[in-house]
Amino acid sequence: MTFTPVQHTTIDPYPHISAPQVIDLLVQILKFPLDGVPDEQNVILVFKEAYEILYTYMIGKSRKNALYFAKYIEFFQTQFTQKVCLLVGLS
Repeated sequence: MTFTPVQHTTIDPYPHISAPQVIDLLVQILKFPLDGVPDEQNVILVFKEAYEILYTYMIGKSRKNALYFAKYIEFFQTQFTQKVCLLVGLS
């Protein structure tokens, strides 16, 4: 009896989503207002995760991703004073 190993293939579950599209989606999430949200703590957790993912993209070696972020510089500057202070408890 011979043993034939099963070959596993890796299938990308999201082959149609590019890094710029992920960045765009995360920025859209971060544009969600916090004021008056009944489940604010859970929304803040989502924001924290979104910022973590964006940070990971920024520290990567991709110049293309870094250049893509440039179109959101103004948005991120306003977010620092509005939401990041809330996220880290500086309010």
